[in-house]
Amino acid sequence: QIPEPLAQDESKSVYETGNILIQDIPPARLAVRRFPGFATAGEQARQKEILLAALSLDDVELDVPHGQTVGHVLFQYNPPYTVPVLRRNEIAVPVVNPDAVDND
Repeated sequence: QIPEPLAQDESKSVYETGNILIQDIPPARLAVRRFPGFATAGEQARQKEILLAALSLDDVELDVPHGQTVGHVLFQYNPPYTVPVLRRNEIAVPVVNPDAVDND
């Protein structure tokens, strides 16, 4: 059965229908690291630390207010029955657009 289109209500940023949640998120520039396997909480933390260390070495500025925890987004592209070594995951953190930085 083909699902019915969601009615667009411009005043809402979250749409729910049955077990599906569609949420608008603001655009952002992300630095992304790809990794295989299961994206457990521990693996997410490990991959995030590797990504943050690489960004620090390259002097890439994070788009996070000073003193706040760096949030991340996790992308998982495979169904749960995919063999772990073939799974594709990505972890992303927001970074500052170098073209938008004011150098005054």
